[in-house]
Amino acid sequence: RASNLPVMDGMFGLSDPYCTVQLGSPEAIPGKTFSTAVQYNKLDPIWNDTFIFPIDFHERVVKGDAKVVLHLHVYDYDAMSQHDLIGFCCMDVSQLLDQAMHEGGTTSCCESRWIKLQQTVKEKATTIFGRNRKVSQIKVTTQVTIPLSDIADKGSQGGTSPAQGIHAGRNNQIGRAHV
Repeated sequence: RASNLPVMDGMFGLSDPYCTVQLGSPEAIPGKTFSTAVQYNKLDPIWNDTFIFPIDFHERVVKGDAKVVLHLHVYDYDAMSQHDLIGFCCMDVSQLLDQAMHEGGTTSCCESRWIKLQQTVKEKATTIFGRNRKVSQIKVTTQVTIPLSDIADKGSQGGTSPAQGIHAGRNNQIGRAHV
């Protein structure tokens, strides 16, 4: 969901917002970028959509400090022309991922928060203000789960860290983004 989006469709119109969600690269990658439905004539849309992403656990273990970032872009749908970018935001889910690894995958780790939408003006990110000069923002709920099938017997690993009891294979974790 989003709140206080700016009017994009003329002086007396509203906006027809939709949101794209991408894990990793901010550039849209076919098949890995998800999109909500368009909410016509809304400045406070409620999409209520959930997207599921595989997360490369092996890369997180090997690199250690590699960030896992969720990129969201909110657009105004235009039937006759190119869709207009209303704003974007990023959510670093690395800490949530680390928490899931630390807990050994026995629970899902979840975080929900409002994030300010931004736009780039002269190569500088600036906050977007919508109706009544209030900050435009989007609410994102993220959840990270390590499937139980990927948790090894910790006793056979000989380690004390729960993360050591997880097979370091590829795409072991599931990330969910709800907008």
